[in-house]
Amino acid sequence: RFDLESTLRIGLGISLLSGVILLVVHYCLEHSLLFFMLSASAYLFGMSMVWGPSTSRALLQVPIQKRGMASATRSLLITGIQSLGSMLGGILDPFSLLPLAYVFLFTAIGAIVAYIFATV
Repeated sequence: RFDLESTLRIGLGISLLSGVILLVVHYCLEHSLLFFMLSASAYLFGMSMVWGPSTSRALLQVPIQKRGMASATRSLLITGIQSLGSMLGGILDPFSLLPLAYVFLFTAIGAIVAYIFATV
């Protein structure tokens, strides 16, 4: 059985590892759809492990009377970030894995930094 902290750490580790795998595939191996799909699946799986615990942990910090407002604000921020990400995704080179590998790495590292600041 995993608690919130271990689930967050495992999810962040899987997401970071998927970015590293994608970089290794780009520089060392032949590009293949299989490697891309494995890496993308690992990234999404890792981030899905972060999603639930981070919501629970964030809402525990808010007074009961304001949890609805906090949840709505969080949803608004996530929707805005997803829209920005899809817009920026259109700029990336569709014939190279490198930009996507950097996106995976930077978002995973950003989530790790946020986790570290939240736990200190």
